[in-house]
Amino acid sequence: MKTMKYCTALLLAVALSALFVMSYAGMTFAQSRMADIEDAKRLLEENPTVNNRLRLGTLQYLEGVDYLQAGDMQNAIDWLQAGVWTLEDSQGTISDTSTEMEEARYGLSYALVLNKQPVDGVLVMENLVSSSPNYGKARYLLGVTLMNIPGKENSERGLEVMVQLASDGNPPYMEMAEQAATRIGYNYSVVDHAQGNVQGALSTLSSTLDSVGRNKGADQAENELVGFAMGVYQADSGDLFGALSEFEAVYEVNDTFQLESGAALSGLLSNTQYQAGLEQLSLGGETAALGAVDLFDSALRTGDSQATDALHGKAVAYTVAGDTAAAVETLKELVKIDASYYAKIKK
Repeated sequence: MKTMKYCTALLLAVALSALFVMSYAGMTFAQSRMADIEDAKRLLEENPTVNNRLRLGTLQYLEGVDYLQAGDMQNAIDWLQAGVWTLEDSQGTISDTSTEMEEARYGLSYALVLNKQPVDGVLVMENLVSSSPNYGKARYLLGVTLMNIPGKENSERGLEVMVQLASDGNPPYMEMAEQAATRIGYNYSVVDHAQGNVQGALSTLSSTLDSVGRNKGADQAENELVGFAMGVYQADSGDLFGALSEFEAVYEVNDTFQLESGAALSGLLSNTQYQAGLEQLSLGGETAALGAVDLFDSALRTGDSQATDALHGKAVAYTVAGDTAAAVETLKELVKIDASYYAKIKK
């Protein structure tokens, strides 16, 4: 089973999409802002009011954003850091939750991440998220960044940030986090499963879905893949009826679902229905036997309608249920398919 391809650059691009929200009339990168910055510095020194500080911090921030857009990362970081320091040096007169402070810190953290300084970026984001827990895009960027820093602890913490954002965030970052958490939880589970850790795979994916909710992937194809994976993990862990529920849910939406390898859901579902029928039959009693008949019938409808093993199981189930006539008719059907099978049954 393949992992979903989740491009880090794409995640970061989404995280950046709402960065440039502040503006300052008449300012462009082509027209140097330096004269205005020097004038703002002078005004702040002469008269350290909140408005003068905000003006200088905003100008420094915008200068950093322009360098960021131009791809000059070091100058971008320097100017964005200067803007943050200017605003933070207000001795509390500028709130940590002000738009200017939030945007400056977010811009700095993003520039650090883009400049391959994710650990430094995380420190800035943690400070921002701590003071502004409802600031969705910073929490989203924090989750993405953590998940891309090497180390299981970082990955798990990043997923935790995404799951929490998906649970209590605000649009559109709530939906973005739901998709990211679903896909990354799936990817982690696939790795666990490939390494033979079936319970770990099941725990990772089920806990993610329990927190985020079902069908929160980017599209129906992803949701089907997640449901299929859950079925596989449950089947491998011995929970046939749990697997059956997952497979049937996917089959109901898309009865032609198959992996890139060509493995079709219909075959796996049919086999699971057959195995569940055997398990049901092993419980003994008329009620269990009739339940087994239903499962064998489902296996025949989903897979090969002439599958001799499923027909044999159905005949046995009818016999246990005391319906001899139905058992005989099923055996007749079986013999028509394979005349030698009756001899196998007697033996």
